[in-house]
Amino acid sequence: MAEQKKPTAGENEFFSKEEELAIRKLREKLDKERQGREAAQLKAAHWMRCPKCGGKMHEAPFQQVVVDRCESCGYVGFDRGELEIVAGRDQSGVLRHVLGLFKGK
Repeated sequence: MAEQKKPTAGENEFFSKEEELAIRKLREKLDKERQGREAAQLKAAHWMRCPKCGGKMHEAPFQQVVVDRCESCGYVGFDRGELEIVAGRDQSGVLRHVLGLFKGK
């Protein structure tokens, strides 16, 4: 029979570090997957819902853009860039003034 050698301290340390690295990588992968699932669930729960009353939103055309409008309370929401498009077409300057209030923050 061949004699089995006991692992040296250096070998134990090497394999211990390898295990720690593998566990850390697996933990990071699982955390990213969990975060992705949570983000998808959050989006599904709030997708096309009014931030004011929670009612169902629907898309409605408004001055060359499509805005989101609540069926319950009438809230109107703009997606990124839509308010700037509408404000650029505003001849009275009212929307540009309102937009300027938000840009200052």
